[in-house]
Amino acid sequence: MPAKLQRLEFAIEGMTCGACSARLQNVLNDAQGVADAAVNFALERAVVRFDSNRTNIDTLIKAVKRAGFNVGVETASYHIANLR
Repeated sequence: MPAKLQRLEFAIEGMTCGACSARLQNVLNDAQGVADAAVNFALERAVVRFDSNRTNIDTLIKAVKRAGFNVGVETASYHIANLR
């Protein structure tokens, strides 16, 4: 049965050059369960598609940290109208 891939996009902190993003992209692509990963230095973002039966978000975050970078914390707020 084919795997159902999850998509995760997150901010990356600590990249200082294009070589950093290439190194992180290689680390993520080599991680177990990852189908593909793309890291954008200019946007400081990573997008990873992975098989959630073989890996999870915590493991991917640990891979980012082992590579010498941090995952950024993002917050959002929403206005909910007509809530009863």
